[in-house]
Amino acid sequence: MGCGPESEQRGISHLVGAVLLIGMTMTAVVLIIVAGTGTIGDVNEDNKAEVAGQTFAQTDEAFQAFARQDRNRSRTVELPESMNGDVEVRDSSWRLRLNDNSDCYSGTRRMGEMRYEGDEQTVGYEGGGIWKKDESGATMDTPPELTYQEGSLSVRFPNITGEMTTSNRVSLSSNVSRQDLHNQRLSKALYTDLKYDETGSYSIVCSPAELDSATLWIEDSEYASAWARYFESNYEDELVSVETSDPIEPGDTVEVEFQLGDVSNPDYNITDYDVSRATGTSEMIVEAEITNDGGLDGSQDVKFDYTGPKTGSDKKNNVELESGESTTVSFSVPNGDIESTPPKYNLEVQTENDSRDVDIAFGSPTGTPDAAVDADVPQNASTREDATADVTVDNAGGMTAYEDVEFEYKAVSDSDWTSVGTKTVTVDPGSDGTIQFDLFTDSPGLYDWRAKVDGDTESGQYAVGSNPYFSIKETDGPAVVHSYNDYELDVTIENIGDLQGSMDVDVVIERNVSSGWSHVDTKRFPRTIDGTAYSSNEDDVTYRNTFTRQGEYRYTIETPNETTSETFHVGSPEKPMLVVDSVDIAPNPTTFDRYSRFDVTVENAGPETANQHVRVRNEDGEIVASEFVSVDPGESETIRQQGHITDSRFDIGHNSVTVTTANASVSKTLIVQERDNIGGGDDGTIVVNENVRAEIQVLGAELEGEDPFYDYGNHIIHAPTEMWMDIENDSYSDRVDLFEDEYEGDVNHPAAEKAMIENSSAYTVQRTFGAGTEISLFARSYYCGDKSGTGVIFEGIMPGGEDAEGLECSKDRERITISDDSNSQNVVILSDGDEVPAFGAADPYQRDLNDMLGHRIDDDGTLSLGADERVFLYELSDPNARPEDATGTDDPDYNDAVALFRVVDVQRTVQTPADFTIEDVDAPESVSRGEDAQISITVNNTGGTAGDTSVMFDMQDQDMIQGQTNELEPGETDTVTLDVPTDVDPDTYQYTVLLGSAPRESHYGAITIGEEDGPNFQITSMSAPNVNETHESPTVELEVTNTGNTAGSQDVRILEEPYNFGDEVDSVRVDLASHETKTVTLDLPTRGSSGEVYFKAATDDTTTREQRIYYGESDVSIESLAIGTSTYGSDGDLIERRNADTMSFKLENGGDVGGVRDVELVVGNDTDQQKFTEDSIQIGDGRIYSSYPRWLTFPVGLDTGYYDYSLTVEDHAGVEDTWEGELFISNEVDAGDGKNSSSPISVDSNEVVISG
Repeated sequence: MGCGPESEQRGISHLVGAVLLIGMTMTAVVLIIVAGTGTIGDVNEDNKAEVAGQTFAQTDEAFQAFARQDRNRSRTVELPESMNGDVEVRDSSWRLRLNDNSDCYSGTRRMGEMRYEGDEQTVGYEGGGIWKKDESGATMDTPPELTYQEGSLSVRFPNITGEMTTSNRVSLSSNVSRQDLHNQRLSKALYTDLKYDETGSYSIVCSPAELDSATLWIEDSEYASAWARYFESNYEDELVSVETSDPIEPGDTVEVEFQLGDVSNPDYNITDYDVSRATGTSEMIVEAEITNDGGLDGSQDVKFDYTGPKTGSDKKNNVELESGESTTVSFSVPNGDIESTPPKYNLEVQTENDSRDVDIAFGSPTGTPDAAVDADVPQNASTREDATADVTVDNAGGMTAYEDVEFEYKAVSDSDWTSVGTKTVTVDPGSDGTIQFDLFTDSPGLYDWRAKVDGDTESGQYAVGSNPYFSIKETDGPAVVHSYNDYELDVTIENIGDLQGSMDVDVVIERNVSSGWSHVDTKRFPRTIDGTAYSSNEDDVTYRNTFTRQGEYRYTIETPNETTSETFHVGSPEKPMLVVDSVDIAPNPTTFDRYSRFDVTVENAGPETANQHVRVRNEDGEIVASEFVSVDPGESETIRQQGHITDSRFDIGHNSVTVTTANASVSKTLIVQERDNIGGGDDGTIVVNENVRAEIQVLGAELEGEDPFYDYGNHIIHAPTEMWMDIENDSYSDRVDLFEDEYEGDVNHPAAEKAMIENSSAYTVQRTFGAGTEISLFARSYYCGDKSGTGVIFEGIMPGGEDAEGLECSKDRERITISDDSNSQNVVILSDGDEVPAFGAADPYQRDLNDMLGHRIDDDGTLSLGADERVFLYELSDPNARPEDATGTDDPDYNDAVALFRVVDVQRTVQTPADFTIEDVDAPESVSRGEDAQISITVNNTGGTAGDTSVMFDMQDQDMIQGQTNELEPGETDTVTLDVPTDVDPDTYQYTVLLGSAPRESHYGAITIGEEDGPNFQITSMSAPNVNETHESPTVELEVTNTGNTAGSQDVRILEEPYNFGDEVDSVRVDLASHETKTVTLDLPTRGSSGEVYFKAATDDTTTREQRIYYGESDVSIESLAIGTSTYGSDGDLIERRNADTMSFKLENGGDVGGVRDVELVVGNDTDQQKFTEDSIQIGDGRIYSSYPRWLTFPVGLDTGYYDYSLTVEDHAGVEDTWEGELFISNEVDAGDGKNSSSPISVDSNEVVISG
């Protein structure tokens, strides 16, 4: 919907999708305009008329202020003393009729005049203009509030009423509620079959999109002659015509007709042309279709000439056509002019704007055309592919064939054909001609087609869908095979495209030699596989071979679309052999900013325990997920890791991911798709693709019938209707009965309908849904049992405009249930641009879709919705209904219930995978040899999703011992207890505790077996952060125990690696009695750049294993702002919205370690300001391998108005980034992605009351 300059904008009233500017907007502030006696009051008598004109100009400014400002303003104009007692209010009026249709008529509407009567001159303010009249006649001083330009008419006549007294002050005010009622009545009077004062049901008669004229009458004006001259002198005669009496007297009626819409000159085009000859002795007929494509009606001569062996000229027909009208004009060439040579004629038809000619050849004087059609149409086409059909016309006749060729298509399941278009081809005798048509490929499916010429048709079928895509669904082969034994590899190929395809599947075998991978064998398997539109879309490939040489081998499976590879071993391995048995990725396909789970099963085919990392890498080799495992010979283990799917790691489309161990690798394909917030839409079910807060709003239910016999009055039966919501995702399913506390859930109860009429949001429920949730909105209707009155009156709903009472019904037997397995087509889910079924099919006493959907539906039944809105339409009276059958009043009307699903806002949070830390380790400092001892490790899940991890106890010179946590919810802990091997030689044994799912997480300690003579200072526990920011000094916490039998004193030191751990960076002197333990802390220095630092702790008696800390830097920036479902990618802009409940900012840490930030948002204007602070926000934790996002949401709850806002992010050094902008919150702002229709007529008749 367009807007003019600010000074011309008026309030907006919507009527069934038509935009009407009717009524001025007003506010609740009083502003006084005073024209003091010192400025224009102190004048002589000769200038009174001029003073009156200036005063009325100020009055006009006051009127215009009503339009520019808010509602309920009042203003005062002070009159100069020279005008006291000489100003009065007089009657005048106007009328308006559209399309010369008596139904589209405003009726007589008051305009009114504020008049100054002088001794010699009269000055009036009328229709927004200033007029003067003296003995010579009436003149216009300033023009009225009427604009006509390029076929659009804007009328803004103030309605002046009231009376003047002897006061020198004029007060101007407006009754807003009365004005709103006037606007509604005027809208219906002009566009529908209702008159201004009538109420009740109505039909659109003059659609705003189809207006071609407006007739305006000015009546009872003392300045009638000036009004007429204004229209005659300012507008072109062909666009504006004026009718008046002759001569024009004061008070006479001035009638003005304006051409609306397209007002371009007549444009006569030849839109079709045909040449025919019925028999070999007939005349040749030329027919031309002439269309007036101009905006105005016209009259032109259509001429015909022909040249050849004989000539004919000056043949013409005069054709009168209205705008958009067509007619066919016929001419002929007499049979006697067609001679043998063989002749050839040029035939030409001309208008003033267009011409068309064609050459017609004859094989003989008696020749006629004989055309046949042949079409070459591809069997398959991908969705939205630019596919074409080649249609060839063969002419076996003796005269040039001038043929119209039409190409049509329809879905196989439909009965109605759709024309792609008609093209003309000229084919000489014995020749052929080929033309192309674009195939319809917008939607997948199977389609019939046919090509037609006069007398012949060819037909066939073609399929539309995604191209064949051969995906490697599954591979099954042994990880180890003995030499000379048969090796068999089974591969399942799935065509995940819609269309059938034929492709080769290659299996390549390679052997690992010292120089790299050496080719062994390649076999090719051609396959033809149906697509997903068919019942089976898979096929198998089996590769067999026998290998004689031992070693590591690799197979690679290649289709034109995907490649996967995996290693296997020939012979008996002599060391740990950790092979990958299977890899599953879920969800797959996925989308950005989600986590996919990688389930990897590995098997140790070797003779020794395998202690290895299992890693998932992207195409760039970056580690997406990793876990350390310990697997005994012949055993297998499944790990489950989550990887963050980001645009820095993956691309939209197909991505190769590789799972590796130290011995093997397997490749898989991960598909990343783009997504909307809402998907699906079949069988009453939609899918939300993100975490959203959404609302379900029941807009109306109309399962009703008339009962003229109940209590001898007008009564409408409301059959009971109930609705419920089924919710299902991976973790739960639920049924929610909607509004069960209101009239036992009956959304069609008379009181419920009344509530929806008075407040469209009365029946609204809001709920938060997780990504991937399926939401089904179902309904059930009942036959009416006992009826009873409710006292709920519906005004003017009967055909004669009478009121009716709504009757409630008890539930009798069930009528129709719409659910997953019954009447699934009785509900349709529609989005923006869809056409509703059975538009306008409701009974007179029912609310139709216009009433229930309001501005969300255009006057042709097309929905105008936002991207995150869906409309549910229900048919609850006819079972097994089909939307394609809903075409008339006797068919299913799909308005028995109407609901709106709308995403309110996206819950913008970053879900982190399971992540584990060692929270505590409880181990003995010393034990006797052979004594039972245990170590307890407490693990905390610090991530955002549930998961488990292996826990490994690696004690010096001993086999690794492994345990497993239970599955831990976020924030939950579990303690794993493992036995300490004590049946060993007395000594101090260092150990490390590791977590399989968090390889960087470790804990160092030492246990003394037996007792040492003298002091023996052991570091029995050491903990330090794995990651540290470069500007911070990390602290190392040590537990030092004297496991000897005497007291002592030693230095405890931290040594760094650059000098072979000889560089002491911190130390402390510790005194310990026998078996005493003390905790000490030492510091490592800050760093100037990122990188890993290795360090050890030492006493005189021991040096620990090396430990490492990664020093890095965090780098946080503000990436975007989101309000509701909209995201804004740059700051500094003015954002215009209807509401702003929350503001969500996306921060990204582009550094290599997590960091802490302070964040402050300030939102406000001159009168109010809000401040929101978030201190110590963690953005990323530990080492970061790609940008880490975090959303912060602030509950701003802004009312209408202008606001400035600023978000500030601070780190340890100060302000790191800012984001600033402006917000304008207004109910007048367009709702979003929907469409608005516009009207070439704008009427603004504001009533202003004057009191003096």
